[in-house]
Amino acid sequence: MHEYFDYTQAAEKAKISPGDLATLRKHVENIYPSRMLREMHLYTICTDIGQGKLTVAEALLPPPASGKLPDISNLRLGG
Repeated sequence: MHEYFDYTQAAEKAKISPGDLATLRKHVENIYPSRMLREMHLYTICTDIGQGKLTVAEALLPPPASGKLPDISNLRLGG
């Protein structure tokens, strides 16, 4: 169930199986501390998969070795 970003609908459009979505959700939960960040990244991942920019396998790669998360301070949503 989503609260901030409807990643489930994005996953359906991208034809991501329920099992793969559950795996992606667990992966993202281990990386991002807040629910909003998790849902935002799941939405982005599902959208990118649907557009052919990313595969499920690529999305499951570990974060960069530096341990730094991407800078999203300049992220603009919806436009």
